[in-house]
Amino acid sequence: MCLSVSQDHVYHFINESKKSWAEAQTFCRKYYTDLATVNHMRDLERLRAAADGQTDVWIGLNQTSDDLADRKWLWSQPEVEYRLETKWDSNEPTDGPDENCAVISGGKWIDTGCESATSRSCFICYNETSNTTVLIEDHKTWLEAQQFCRTHHTDLMSGPDQQRQFEATYPSHSAECWIGLSRDNWGWSDGSDSSFRNWKTEVNPKNRKCAALMVDQGQFESKNCSHDKPFICCNGSLCHTYHFINEYKSWAGAQAFCKKNYTDLATVNHMRDLERLRAAADGQTDVWIGLHQTSDKLADRKWLWSQPEIKYSGEWAQGEPSDKGAGTTRENCAVINAGGKWIDSNCENKYPCFVCYNESSNTVVQINNSLTWLEAQQYCRTNHTDLMSGPDQQRLFEATYPNRPDKWCWIGLSRDTWGWSDGSNSTFRNLKTYVNPHPKKCAALVDQGRWEDDGCTKNKHFICYDVVMTARLTPETHCTSQLRAHSLPLRRVTSPSCAC
Repeated sequence: MCLSVSQDHVYHFINESKKSWAEAQTFCRKYYTDLATVNHMRDLERLRAAADGQTDVWIGLNQTSDDLADRKWLWSQPEVEYRLETKWDSNEPTDGPDENCAVISGGKWIDTGCESATSRSCFICYNETSNTTVLIEDHKTWLEAQQFCRTHHTDLMSGPDQQRQFEATYPSHSAECWIGLSRDNWGWSDGSDSSFRNWKTEVNPKNRKCAALMVDQGQFESKNCSHDKPFICCNGSLCHTYHFINEYKSWAGAQAFCKKNYTDLATVNHMRDLERLRAAADGQTDVWIGLHQTSDKLADRKWLWSQPEIKYSGEWAQGEPSDKGAGTTRENCAVINAGGKWIDSNCENKYPCFVCYNESSNTVVQINNSLTWLEAQQYCRTNHTDLMSGPDQQRLFEATYPNRPDKWCWIGLSRDTWGWSDGSNSTFRNLKTYVNPHPKKCAALVDQGRWEDDGCTKNKHFICYDVVMTARLTPETHCTSQLRAHSLPLRRVTSPSCAC
């Protein structure tokens, strides 16, 4: 049975026996889905309600790396993505070990220590209700400023769009003020990209690498992972139900239709989604999906792993990525050399080998065959799982092939400026040919589940999606009662497409 619900988690407070963070994670994965993930302030309030007055309970946030180089910049408003459209001052960020927050001065960003309250005389809030930015002149730390904005407005100012609004409202302001930009090397147990944080104090990851919710205040604190605590699991896995629309519309017209009648144009997160998308199309080809070009700027290209569940981190050779070439001959794909370093290259080049990963056997396989990057990707997805993706699989590759000859092999790393209509962070791509975004800036599903770019004004059939939650390891009556207990809308869905 599938249950159609909002994109909120169903939370379960577990107080039967206190557990360490790792034990709590194992329990949640066995009986529910995972330890609780928090995506926004609405989730936080529901999480506190699930804890039912308890304090100090494990949630799914934990430190994922000890390496300072793995810190990632995040906006305080989790729906605003940190993009390559940045406004750092010259020589910024300076990347000091404690410089994990940002101020704005004269329209430029500067990284600094998050606790330096005395030298910061102001901060900038954003109010979603009035769609305004508000300058607050007061001495606070970054976390204190964040809590003030979340209590009295919506949040700290986040993203270039809100910054432009601030500069129009306060054109002469130049003092250093906190903005909603900070960084850490923490992540969620379920592997989600949620950037939501609500720290009570600065994290101390030396021996406190797991997060607990202080329920009375609704804030997070870093704790020793071996301590035994109650914990909160979340239940259900989100997937997409696809709907083929037998009408002809432009991409923008299709997007408007889907947003009005469903959730959005189809987003595809992985190969399982792709098979369900093809089933929904029922043999039709040349239909719009939600992928489109989000920027014309080469600087906005993002590196993506072919396996979408793996987050990008870099092992580039010296001087790489060099990005030689122009236009469609830009170097948007990557090879690995004998020393284990990456080199960017034209995706249409043919190299003597490529590396596949097989999930069933947890092995990597070097294929000695000269193919383009897209041809190599399709070979690996057809005969194994995918192209080798991420440092963990690379370490497995280097252990399997310790004495490789000095030749370059394709790996599952490429970049583009494309994104999904619903604003999701899905990095899944399944292109038939290399994109040519002038003027083809929207993607259509064509033959064999592959995608091609096309002119957005063309009229085509299209596919919308709804969000569905599938009950996991929970009987129907219990799952239904849990949903009703949390006041979540409920309806049965009989379509087999929601079997994620």
